[in-house]
Amino acid sequence: MTVLLPTDLRTTRTIPLGDTGWQLWPVGVLRSAGFPASLATLGSDPALLDAALAATSPGDPTYREAYGQATRRHLEALQRVAQLPLLREAVTWQNPALVASCLDPLSRATRRNSPVKAKGRTVTSYLQRYCLKNDSISFFGPIAWFGIDPAGSALEAVPGDHVVRCRTTHFELWAVDAVADALAAQVPDRGMLPVWRSLGSVLDGDVLRRPNGTTVLLSEDERQVWAAADGTCSSAGAGVPAAVERLERLRVVRVGFSVQVGAWPERELRAQVQALGDADVRDRLTGQLDALCQLKDAVGMARDSATLQAANAALEAAFVALTGRAASRRAGQTYAGRTLVYQEATRDVDVQVGARVLDALAGPLEVLLQAADWLVVEIAQRYRTFVAEWVERECARAGRDYLPFSYVIARLTPELTETAGGLPRIITEVTAELQQRWSRVLPVDPVERRKTVRAADLVAACRREFPARDFPAGFGTCHSPDFIIDAPSVKAVADGAFRIVLGELHVGINSIESRAFVEQHPSPQSLVALAERTAAGTRTVSIPPKSSPFVTSRAAPPTAMTSPQFRYFAWYDEEAPLRPAGEHLPGGELVVRAADGVPVVESVVDGATYDVVDLLSDALTAITVNAFQPVPLLPHSPRITVDDVVIARERWSVDVADATWAAIDDEAERFWAAQQWRRAHDLPVRVFVKSPLETKPFAVDLANLSSVASFASALGALARAGRRTVTLTEQLPELGKYWLTDRHGEGYTSEMRVVALRSRPEDEA
Repeated sequence: MTVLLPTDLRTTRTIPLGDTGWQLWPVGVLRSAGFPASLATLGSDPALLDAALAATSPGDPTYREAYGQATRRHLEALQRVAQLPLLREAVTWQNPALVASCLDPLSRATRRNSPVKAKGRTVTSYLQRYCLKNDSISFFGPIAWFGIDPAGSALEAVPGDHVVRCRTTHFELWAVDAVADALAAQVPDRGMLPVWRSLGSVLDGDVLRRPNGTTVLLSEDERQVWAAADGTCSSAGAGVPAAVERLERLRVVRVGFSVQVGAWPERELRAQVQALGDADVRDRLTGQLDALCQLKDAVGMARDSATLQAANAALEAAFVALTGRAASRRAGQTYAGRTLVYQEATRDVDVQVGARVLDALAGPLEVLLQAADWLVVEIAQRYRTFVAEWVERECARAGRDYLPFSYVIARLTPELTETAGGLPRIITEVTAELQQRWSRVLPVDPVERRKTVRAADLVAACRREFPARDFPAGFGTCHSPDFIIDAPSVKAVADGAFRIVLGELHVGINSIESRAFVEQHPSPQSLVALAERTAAGTRTVSIPPKSSPFVTSRAAPPTAMTSPQFRYFAWYDEEAPLRPAGEHLPGGELVVRAADGVPVVESVVDGATYDVVDLLSDALTAITVNAFQPVPLLPHSPRITVDDVVIARERWSVDVADATWAAIDDEAERFWAAQQWRRAHDLPVRVFVKSPLETKPFAVDLANLSSVASFASALGALARAGRRTVTLTEQLPELGKYWLTDRHGEGYTSEMRVVALRSRPEDEA
């Protein structure tokens, strides 16, 4: 039975971060791996590593004998991994075809031929991820909310009886959309279906103003339909069918079922089906939906690979039969919601962070957050100038005084979006200036391995290089640091024998507002109250169209912390993924002009004006969130520690062409050469690798034959793509130093995510 700690996760009072002028939310998210870190050593072979380092050539007889013995050990280790029930279940969730094509053959293999080696690389990659990455997905990446209490102990963590406290299985939004369309197609009379108006158009008298700047004169019947089209009224009840049909042809209303992004879209669909006027149709459609939900629940109840595969197969077959659509999408894409369902998991642990950890964070975070503020303000100012200049040029070209704001957004999308080619020019330019300024605050010598400074010695220089300025409305109201407590036990933290390792500092964003986190909090409404406090009551939330690749069931945008106090902006006539309560600002009523070098966004309906940065805040946040990179990418940069916080891990940017070992076919020779390369660069055995061809960093164990082979493959791909460098970062904490344990004492990797905001007078009340 889990013992609950005293911190109330429902509190909405922020916590002072010492005397820094910053506050923290009283709760944060603990992201953790679902597999014990010790499993990551399966397949690792220190004896082979030592033999390779001792050998003067890859043909050394002693090394060759050690290699032969190591290959047998490696196959045995991989077979054990392939047979692990938890790994088989996890792989079934993520890539079910691999069970039969990879795990099963590997578990039966008698020798390491080329196909078996390839399967070993795949299995090792999955194992390293499940053991060493905090990816926040299902039982192999469970999360937990923790409390922050300055009056509490340094750190408390009470594990429960299990690693995972609860799992919940959800439909992906796209799957429920497909079901909604299929059910709507079975309704014999379209007049029974609900009708929905566009969030991007606005009725101004008898004129409908559309986001593209065009206007449509509506008849009285059409105005009646528009007023009624909020989804609660059927098409027939909304007005004259001909009026409905015309507005539908214009694509400013939609007839049919429509669900919002959220944890339970099927429940919303069921409510809409239940509102149908024909009992026979209602019961038939409800039965089909309920049957599909029962199959989804069976998937959620599965606790082994075979049962999960069977349950998935049944669900997929039923989905295809009902919708006529494929049961997966966007193959190979990351964060794409590829399959019909996904699973969230809460870790079975209660955690509280107290004064000792807060005190350790305060000084270093004060310096870093000062620089983060400068970054956000600078980006806002440059975008404001950029938009004004672009609008002025475009108006002059078109001979107009103003432009439809939605048109401006569409044209400037490349400057507001991260693409495969990288971040927009303004972001890269400001990041470069950040690095120049930071180098004057904390100079780095590439020859150094370790650099340690006091936060107090950086404050004056930081304030000089990153002076405080007026903050833009709605953008950058908070930052979200990730940090790791590097300690072998909770007791070590209490004794002061710990350090903190800063992960990413997500600037200008509340990075715990995703549904993957919010839906697992015991009181999401208390998070909304904190979001309201952080926004000081004003925030413009952009609602992207449901068709946007950025809209997924688990992540933001749009935020999962919606409030009636916020304003919601839509710039399109497509179906929206969210219809929250609160003020709505349709793009159809907004135009933009440049006045004295400032972009002015104005409503043509009531004359109200809006700050362009506020309206673009969510787009700017998306491209700014990872822009805080104060230390430039150098051939080598040291581990930098401020007080007791590692703010930058040791890092190497190595030439791909220099890693000639990666092209060697013979495994023994390649492993030997890899160790000579590692020794020449003075690299640790375990690193995280960031390839420009990969979305996420991946772990590499240079004492593991399969891991070395995977790294070689990645280097080969970079060489073929013409990429010159790859980035390696030391793994901290070191393997085995984990305070987060299960009830058996097994250690797990983890990181903590918090929200930091500037103190205001009311915070002192």
